[in-house]
Amino acid sequence: MSKTIQNLLEVLNSLDDHEMLTEVGIQLAKVPESDKKYLYNFEREQFSLQATTSATSAAKRLINSAGSRLPEVAMGIYSSYLKIQKSNLLKDNGMSPILVAAYEKYLISKVTSVLPE
Repeated sequence: MSKTIQNLLEVLNSLDDHEMLTEVGIQLAKVPESDKKYLYNFEREQFSLQATTSATSAAKRLINSAGSRLPEVAMGIYSSYLKIQKSNLLKDNGMSPILVAAYEKYLISKVTSVLPE
């Protein structure tokens, strides 16, 4: 089972799917019922951390390559941020600075488009 999850995380990371990586991280952070344990606890926690770290990296890459789609991409990252906050299972994994950077980038693009050359 651990190899399957490792492969899933690699595929999602290569696709820059921060939303699914966030969801996988949240689900892996939950402690399963005793009869439904298919991973060792340390593996489950390690995969959860890896998923959320990969989600953060994917979000950074998306912000940097968003271009004119920046508001839509930022809203998707904000949605992932809210899922993490609502779960109460994960600590803040670095999505806040990414959202701040996206907002700054958005403001800079708006200011430069308004200013005369």
